[in-house]
Amino acid sequence: MLKQIGLLLVFLCFVNPINAQDGHEHGDNEMSHTELSEVQDPPEESQMDGDLINREEVAIGDFPSLHPLVVHFPIVLLLLAAVFQLFQLFIRKRNLDWVVLFCIGFGFIGAYVAGTFVHPDTKGLSDIAQKILDNHDTVANWTIWTSAIAAVLKTLSLFVIKQNKIFEILILVVMGIAVFSVSKAGHYGSQLVHIQNVGPQGKYLGEDGAHSH
Repeated sequence: MLKQIGLLLVFLCFVNPINAQDGHEHGDNEMSHTELSEVQDPPEESQMDGDLINREEVAIGDFPSLHPLVVHFPIVLLLLAAVFQLFQLFIRKRNLDWVVLFCIGFGFIGAYVAGTFVHPDTKGLSDIAQKILDNHDTVANWTIWTSAIAAVLKTLSLFVIKQNKIFEILILVVMGIAVFSVSKAGHYGSQLVHIQNVGPQGKYLGEDGAHSH
């Protein structure tokens, strides 16, 4: 089992997070570039010190929010958990069950930390940016809950309900929902950063950069 987990950690070093989905979101968030430019606020001045911006290297504490640094871990881990769970339906190797539990368990922890302790506090958002942020938070909460449920189910699979294929398929379905949710959250997050300009150089973030629940 230690060998499999070691290989997994090496693999994680080379895996890129899920790219945000291309194109515009359908429904309430769908709009043209012209409409988008009309509702966006004027560019806000950077809240960062000029010396900090010109530095080649900065410390962790210098970032206005740690959310982007943390959120990539659940993205990768939840995806790997679902992939390995799919493989397990055909391979049926007991050691792989522990790898799945490791991925889904730490994926849940990462999602919870990203959605609570390092969730950025925002200020001065436009109406459309606030709506995108609300959608992001909604699907992020789905990710937390579904990954937690999947972790509990996988624990039951290992210690109580053993080698039950129907139960393993149920776990895969729940993991699939978690993967969809975290990818959707990433899509909304990309809209906030790259279209609404929320976050770069501390723009539209609260003074402490952290959201208190």
